[in-house]
This record gives sequence, structure tokens and C-alpha cells, in this order.
Amino acid sequence: MSSSKRKYKKHGVDQVERFIKMLQEEGLSVPKAAAVSGIPRSSAYRILDEFNDGDGHVLPGTTVKPKTPKPKKLLQVHAQFLMALFDKNPSIVLEEVRW
Repeated sequence: MSSSKRKYKKHGVDQVERFIKMLQEEGLSVPKAAAVSGIPRSSAYRILDEFNDGDGHVLPGTTVKPKTPKPKKLLQVHAQFLMALFDKNPSIVLEEVRW
């Protein structure tokens, strides 16, 4: 048995563009467009789902990544309040502070 990992083929941008174009402009079925563009049928359905879910963006570099919210900074006033609160109530737990 070989211990090497299986390498999956990434489809080129031109293959994906050709696949989508055949679906939209030539009206081919997914299996036929996949065969002509050299993409396995299961991958073609996944690419089509990504295209439909991504507002027409499936090619690398064309998707807009959602911005992740940055954590709120703890201001000095907040830090002082929390330190005073913990000093007055040593048995308080974080869950009670959030309330």
C-alpha cells in the first residue's frame, strides 16, 4: 500500500469558463458540458452549485470574501470598571459580569 496522499486535480480557469459558457450559451446539459470541458461530472455539479450560490462568481479571484468582524477593544474605562468589580466581588464569574 502506498502512504502517499491522493492529489486532486484543480480545474483550470479556462475549463471552468468553458463549462459555464456551454451551459449558458449553448444550452448543453451538465454531463455533456462537463465531458467537453474535461471536468468530471461530480465536480461539474459542485462547480455549478458554487456558481449559482455565488452570484455568478466561481472562478478563483472573483469571489468577494465577507469581512470578519473585528473584536471590540477594551477601553481603559472598561478595564478599570472590571478590575473594581472583581475587587469588590472576588467570587464573581465571567458569566455574571456579562449579564
